[in-house]
Amino acid sequence: MKCKLGVLSVLMLLSFGLQGQNKARTELPWQDKRHEVSFNMGMMLLNKSIGFQYEYFLNNDTSVGGGIYFNDDAQKDSGSFGLHGSFRAYFGGHRRSGFFAEGYGMFYQGKESGSNQTDFVLRLPRSYETFAFGLGVGNKWTVRSERMTFEIFGGVGRNLSKLDYVPNFSYRLGASIGFRL
Repeated sequence: MKCKLGVLSVLMLLSFGLQGQNKARTELPWQDKRHEVSFNMGMMLLNKSIGFQYEYFLNNDTSVGGGIYFNDDAQKDSGSFGLHGSFRAYFGGHRRSGFFAEGYGMFYQGKESGSNQTDFVLRLPRSYETFAFGLGVGNKWTVRSERMTFEIFGGVGRNLSKLDYVPNFSYRLGASIGFRL
């Protein structure tokens, strides 16, 4: 009886020890931080827009994300409001950072730039809503703890609207500071 109790005690201690080792192995810092939230300060400096982005890492090399921006001047090329979704692929030897390429889809709304005056009739700018699909590239850097990030990116997309007063192309530019959660 004492022998069985001793063997059972040793097996229980070994199982707790093995379970603790597995837990420590899965709690690597870069594996826990799959969510990233960032603020696009580049858009704010470039055209007075406010933009926020969210990115979810599927693995070390790919992510999906989305963003939203607001601009008080609807006649800018980027419009007054926009939503976008993207798929990114990271290249190089760094986990979840380094050079990346992305494909994105974007919905945005704006107004025709400028007003036309012909034959003494003033025509006000017309509003529009459009979708665009495009490609972009950029680079992301992380601090050593991988909690804070900095990225620069740019992309160009083709608008799907057939209206003659909607710009044919859209763009995405930015310099963002982000935090991983």
